Amino acid sequence: AMLVPEPWMRRLAAAQTPPPSGFDRIFSSCDFPSDLARLADTLPAVDNVGLRLRWEVALSEMDAFVSVSEADTAAAMAAWSDCVITRIRRSDVLELLRDEGLTNDSIVSFRVRNRRGGHLDHGELAEIHRRLAVDGGPEIAPYERALIGQPVAYESGSFLRVAIGSSDARNAVATGFDPTVDLALIATIERLAGELR
Repeated sequence: AMLVPEPWMRRLAAAQTPPPSGFDRIFSSCDFPSDLARLADTLPAVDNVGLRLRWEVALSEMDAFVSVSEADTAAAMAAWSDCVITRIRRSDVLELLRDEGLTNDSIVSFRVRNRRGGHLDHGELAEIHRRLAVDGGPEIAPYERALIGQPVAYESGSFLRVAIGSSDARNAVATGFDPTVDLALIATIERLAGELR
């Protein structure tokens, strides 16, 4: 979802430039508000069922998440973050981003060292991401695959991210935080990195 300031909405509504090539592979006319009818008319009139279903799931999860005490979910996310950060700090392969402590507790970002004293590049991190999301790893049982953030490129390199989802935070509040799967995920990332380093 995107919240668009009113002045930008007026500019978008008045725009004469068609959307960029490929826009119609991502969006349909049903994805835009009536205020942007000119833009919507350039797109296929197809009901985007996948997007609607994702919103249904997201709204249901949002309702469940806000029904739990904010202090409790914050404590669960902090426990998760502390566990993951502590494990990454002990790693010879993974390296936290410099300002990791300044971000929120639900996401941890890190780089992966190579054997030459530098870091794996964006393509190599994309391969780790692909292997986790497609091939999976035996270490993360009972799960077959792991979804982590796609690699993010920036001026001096690229990094990966792991996160705690809202349902995981709610489960940690209800049953206590168990780091087993999260630690197994970090071990799997290290193993995959070892194959690419």
